Amino acid sequence: LEGGIEGGIIVQDALQIINVLLQDNVSNQNYFRETSCIGKLTSLLKLSSSDAWILTDDQIHILLLTLKMVSLLVSGNNPSAHTNQAVMCKNNVFNLVLPLALGRINSTVTRITALYTLGDLLFGNKENCTLFSTIQIHVEDLIPVVVTPNNMHAIASNPKIHPALSRLLTVVLKMSDIRERIAACRVFKCYLYENEEGQLSLASTLTPPPTDESHNDSHNSSSGSIGSQLISNLISWEDDNEAYPYKCWFACSILTYILKDEPTSKELVLKIPLEIPKSGVPMVTLLSKCTKNLMLSCRLSQSNNSNNANNSNNSNQNSGNSNRISSSDRFTLVKIGLLRLLAVWMDNCPNAIKIFLSSANNLPFLVELILAAPSDEGDVHVQGLCCLLLGLAFKYGEEESGSQFNRAAIHSLIQSRIGLDQFNSKLDSLRKNPQFLSAESGESDANVALRAGDENYVKIYSSQQQNSQQISQIFYYDYDFTLFYKATSDKIQKQLKSPKSFQTAPQKSKNKPKENSRENNESKESNSNQNSTVTLPKAVENSSSSEAVLQSYKELIRHQDAELESLKAERDGLKKLLNAKENSSSQPSGRRLNPSKIYWNRRREVRV
Repeated sequence: LEGGIEGGIIVQDALQIINVLLQDNVSNQNYFRETSCIGKLTSLLKLSSSDAWILTDDQIHILLLTLKMVSLLVSGNNPSAHTNQAVMCKNNVFNLVLPLALGRINSTVTRITALYTLGDLLFGNKENCTLFSTIQIHVEDLIPVVVTPNNMHAIASNPKIHPALSRLLTVVLKMSDIRERIAACRVFKCYLYENEEGQLSLASTLTPPPTDESHNDSHNSSSGSIGSQLISNLISWEDDNEAYPYKCWFACSILTYILKDEPTSKELVLKIPLEIPKSGVPMVTLLSKCTKNLMLSCRLSQSNNSNNANNSNNSNQNSGNSNRISSSDRFTLVKIGLLRLLAVWMDNCPNAIKIFLSSANNLPFLVELILAAPSDEGDVHVQGLCCLLLGLAFKYGEEESGSQFNRAAIHSLIQSRIGLDQFNSKLDSLRKNPQFLSAESGESDANVALRAGDENYVKIYSSQQQNSQQISQIFYYDYDFTLFYKATSDKIQKQLKSPKSFQTAPQKSKNKPKENSRENNESKESNSNQNSTVTLPKAVENSSSSEAVLQSYKELIRHQDAELESLKAERDGLKKLLNAKENSSSQPSGRRLNPSKIYWNRRREVRV
């Protein structure tokens, strides 16, 4: 590796051989670390600020192969990945990868690969994540800067120095290449993975954007907190343009990572008002904004589909403009992004469910989407996710009978308006969709850095894509979401089939004694219909309402009581017969019959 990044073809060949030896070989990786070879990678990643604008092909290949080597050591199922991450940080490799990922390197393929490697260095490592959250970066000089009390004011006054997280968000929202934006979004996912402190920190920044903020493209995207920028891009999704499309999609994805499996963050965001509260008006929260935007996007999508059908005759005239983004693709991404965010937010968060159900329009809106005739390929995703939301409302809904949308009411809505078979079919159809299957197989989480250095890789990621081609790079789901969807939908389907899952517990009044509740139960029991035939539990499982289930069990108990009374009367008759025989002179004096045996023998005869 003599010569470092200027080593040329000889260094490239050496790096390729080392990568082959390290790939999927834990013993070689441990030996590589234990012989202090990780420290020698710094000379292969070090660039001067002038080189960043005139990278040669040899320098690009050396950088790509070195970044691949770093990812091999810290990613995958390697049991020493965490140790290797710590050694990388100790040997300054982390600080050299950071500017390659977030700086203004004149090589798209290098920036994309460095972003994937940066995510690998952060994934599951709290020490590296803490360092990343505190570090600043000079976007032109490629120098990471750690904030200290001595340099705090100088950093704040320099417009070219940005917090690493803010610069990362700028890459997600503002870069022209969709593949680079996807790679930067993956870094957020790796940073927030099992990082409760990071999730809470970002959740606390979800404040409304300034009212005077300009939403044009020339606006400095690094102004304002990360949370306010995310909210601004989420609620202004209609302002998406050809230059920076899909901003709402990426904002929804990052918000999903912030809230995933973090109850404290979910509750915190529910309490943040997005508008100045007014007396007598419910507080506007991010959750209510998401549902309103979902409704708006669905209405505009339906209008757009109608216009497309009416203008189908003019399609040939516009066929030459191949760089335009399809409106249906944009609406599909907005709807799926919002539904994913709402599903992750409402999972195991009863307060979010309560706020969602507080609007009388939300559940009928979901039902309407589920029952609508499919108009494009994205409807299978929208309908499946709507079923998931409706199922979450049922699963975590309130039990109180006084609530407008309690669990029993939602179950009745699903059964009467949609039908259990159709509801389950919509959930299962999404699981069979190619987009879902690709994410389930891990394709959406594939580590691009592990393919770095291949000829085809360099050609593909060095070429500029047209906007119309970029949609094919976006996966609607990731592997973690497929696991969440399958586990949650299975539980929902199981609970919908089980009568006990939606049977409302009897409510006890605080002002009435227990005797009153007993009298009420007895009066209800006396008013129940009498039936000589008994519905056994097997049929009860197929019952469609809690009243029918309760009635069936009551009838079963009455039948058993009647049978018991009959057996008691039969036993008393046998006892009288036995006493008569004992008192008879024909009975031998030295022998007494066992009444118990007579009773059980007689009962066996009756049963036969």
